[in-house]
Amino acid sequence: MALISARKWRTMTSNSTLNRTRNLAKERMVTITANQLKTQGVSSIDRALEEASEVIISVRGKPRYVVIPIEEYDRLRESEIEAAWMQVRREVAEEAFVVESGDEHIDKEQAYFWTEAWQEGEREAEEDIRAGRVNVFNTPDDLFAELDEGTPDE
Repeated sequence: MALISARKWRTMTSNSTLNRTRNLAKERMVTITANQLKTQGVSSIDRALEEASEVIISVRGKPRYVVIPIEEYDRLRESEIEAAWMQVRREVAEEAFVVESGDEHIDKEQAYFWTEAWQEGEREAEEDIRAGRVNVFNTPDDLFAELDEGTPDE
């Protein structure tokens, strides 16, 4: 059995083929409340799945989660992978892609991390940690007090 959020369920079933499946499945859904789940346990889901192919768990009167048998979840995941594969094949056929190196692909906002200067700082920090050149603070206030006093000479 798989437990996914209602939002994720909507995302997973958003393509038109799956929308038709979802509309048919709505007729086979059972709703249980979070309180029922709390008091009756997982067996309440098992009983509901005997009647329906999906179970909606409502929280404060609103649908919040969808529970489906794990086999159905696996089928949906395979459908997502198949759709992604078809999209990639379509984009390749249409030459709707960009060829770039790994360096070019790095998100520009994170590129600084891979600069030589930043990597040198990372190596220095790792060496300081290995050598025990660190200060440990028990509370944020202790850290701020140290910062207010200035950095002690080593």
